[in-house]
Amino acid sequence: MTGRKAKVLLVEARDDVRQALGGRLRGLVDFDVVADTSSPTKALDLAARLIPELILVDFPTTAPYAAELCARIRQASPRSVIVVLTSFADAETRSRYEQAGATACLLKDIGFGRLVDELRSLLPGHDGNAA
Repeated sequence: MTGRKAKVLLVEARDDVRQALGGRLRGLVDFDVVADTSSPTKALDLAARLIPELILVDFPTTAPYAAELCARIRQASPRSVIVVLTSFADAETRSRYEQAGATACLLKDIGFGRLVDELRSLLPGHDGNAA
């Protein structure tokens, strides 16, 4: 993105993972983690209020409400890039989340460097060369 940080909302159920991932993203010049939460309800409110460019969601994708939550986040912030981190790479899981409004589904074990590369590639107008 041309000199501007992408606003990021981080939705992660586990406090330790949310804090670690948020801290690493905050250390990059092109991401600004404007909020993070473990609460699906709060995630909807934050998405609607903050309209972040990127919403990174890591919740139990096997939970019955997970795809519905993704769809509700999409409604709350229609222009945001929504990336779901999942443990399941099968086509059915990816399709379910993409139909619910996710821009992409990435495996949780992707590694931080590759995750960042993927996130940058999904952001409109991003040059992908920020450090």
